[in-house]
Amino acid sequence: MLEVKVHTPVEIDRFFPSTKICSRCGHQRTMSLEERTYVCQHCGLVIDRDYNSSCVLEHEGHKILGRGPTEVTPAETNTSTLTLEYLNQIAYVKASMVAETGSLTAFA
Repeated sequence: MLEVKVHTPVEIDRFFPSTKICSRCGHQRTMSLEERTYVCQHCGLVIDRDYNSSCVLEHEGHKILGRGPTEVTPAETNTSTLTLEYLNQIAYVKASMVAETGSLTAFA
């Protein structure tokens, strides 16, 4: 079913240690199943274990396909700004945005 829904499916080995690799620097460490937060002793990244794993799997998929991750363009940044302005016009909504180069945009 996944092959029908995805344009370019990429299969990654089920034993790939995605939960043990830092999504920022690539450092690998041992983790127990009880640990829910990934803390990298190499670069200091503190991130949810599952979110870190999904970022590592995305990077691995891009590596297998031979292309880099998608970057944010100025057009996407302008669209996000327009979305923010729209949200702030709604009564009882206060929206703010954090935008960093090479990262996701977060609305709060």
